Amino acid sequence: MEVIDEGKIMISNNVVIEQNVHIISDVSIEDNTTIAANTFSTNFDHGYSDITKGVMVQGFIYKETTIGEGCFLGYGSGYTGRYKIGLALRCRF
Repeated sequence: MEVIDEGKIMISNNVVIEQNVHIISDVSIEDNTTIAANTFSTNFDHGYSDITKGVMVQGFIYKETTIGEGCFLGYGSGYTGRYKIGLALRCRF
């Protein structure tokens, strides 16, 4: 798990996180969620507005990210940028 700038990773009750999972920055993981092996989740994208500079020097674009109650993030999946998923939430991208 990795936090960038002043981000937080919030993990609620009865959450299972398997091996080789990479979670970055402000991500909220709600109750009864399973995150299978070899997955990643982040709340940001790299900025890229100046084509004369490399992507790694252009900062980040942060977005609200929630893995809601009762989610199952399958083996090898990846989630980036702004998303809210879960039992009581419709997917919003």
